[in-house]
Amino acid sequence: MKKPFIQIDSDDFYQPGYNPRQLEGCILPINFPFCCPSHTSVFDGSLSWFIQFPGCCKNHREMANKSWFNKTNYAAIPIKVVTLIYYTEFFIINAVKKANWFEEICNYIEYCVHTFGHPNTGMFLYYTYLIRRLEKDSGKILDSKLLKIIEYLKLQYEGGAETPVPSLNVLFDTYNNWLNTFPFDIIFFKDLRKEFEKTLPFLQSKPEYNRFTGLSKAKIVTQDQLIINLVNTTQKLLQEVQIDKINNIEIIAHSEQLAFELMKERHRLKQKKLLNNYSIDEMPYVTVLNEWLTNEIEFFTEMRSFINTPLQVQLKNSNINEHLPVKPTITAYAIMHVYLERFEGTGITQQNKTRLAKEYGYNSGDRLRNEYVLYQNDEKRLDLHTNNKKSATAHLERYKSILPLLQKMNNRAFQAANKDLQLLEKAYNKHY
Repeated sequence: MKKPFIQIDSDDFYQPGYNPRQLEGCILPINFPFCCPSHTSVFDGSLSWFIQFPGCCKNHREMANKSWFNKTNYAAIPIKVVTLIYYTEFFIINAVKKANWFEEICNYIEYCVHTFGHPNTGMFLYYTYLIRRLEKDSGKILDSKLLKIIEYLKLQYEGGAETPVPSLNVLFDTYNNWLNTFPFDIIFFKDLRKEFEKTLPFLQSKPEYNRFTGLSKAKIVTQDQLIINLVNTTQKLLQEVQIDKINNIEIIAHSEQLAFELMKERHRLKQKKLLNNYSIDEMPYVTVLNEWLTNEIEFFTEMRSFINTPLQVQLKNSNINEHLPVKPTITAYAIMHVYLERFEGTGITQQNKTRLAKEYGYNSGDRLRNEYVLYQNDEKRLDLHTNNKKSATAHLERYKSILPLLQKMNNRAFQAANKDLQLLEKAYNKHY
């Protein structure tokens, strides 16, 4: 299978370094770096290293065998090192006065290292001499801040224990395995598939921008961390599906389809578990999905006795508008869902607006949703339009048309709507 990412070994490519930008207000001394014994010492030490380079150590001797190696490309390192140290000291002295001093200094040091290119030959000279000079600081920086800067430099120079770099292709395979396992074909999750297919959740945190390099960086999650995140995502998505909050009419109308989809997904999951090589760490989300599917199937099995009662069979097998004295308008259905949302949590959402509109015999899910949002406002819903008898009469008819449905769906919603209707009728009789 073709992998989406190409991994190149760091030893196999070369990126030239570049000259650092001169800091505003920072002017090199006359006759630099021979302006004083301190800077002369840094330059002489760096030059001594360059004379021996690349025979100075095993790593550089091996680097000299690379096709791209040319010693003259590194001839400017001695002057570059002493110049960067001068710039860095100037930057630190001015940055420590700022509120975000540590972040600024770390970003600037990172920029200085970046100017060495790849491989970052000469970087160790920059770190070594900078640490020595800061340890001999003359008191221009507070001790607590100075110690924190030196600690950071040593950590960057010495480095911690090496950790394996996560393979993006391994992470991709792990995430793709989850995508193909999660039951996105069930009606509850269909709208989410595209969103997750466009996502690659491989970063530990939001990327951090360095204004000096112009680059952003972020740590990549390990495979173990990714799997833990996928388990948590699975649980979160399942928790958001609350069958008891779904409109009773919807459950009745779609119970067989939902039960079929759930059973089909559970079978698919069992087959994948049998044929796929899930790791031990991946099994928790597989187990959670299997148990959730089993619970939902049991729920719909238990609903059969209710669904098969004469009233529910009639509702399930007929149009929702049949046997009603007056077919509710689309606005009336929107008002009906305001009461259902209050007692069942079944409002009209971006996800269900089109389906509900079609079930009620209308084409515009957007209009149904807009009317629902409008009449969620109590003042708007209970405004009788007393200045217009025709509008007032139409509003009363909306309520009268939905009461038979609410009486079958949810008694508390019916009682609340009926109470509001009585208030509207009282206002109507007073004016007309």
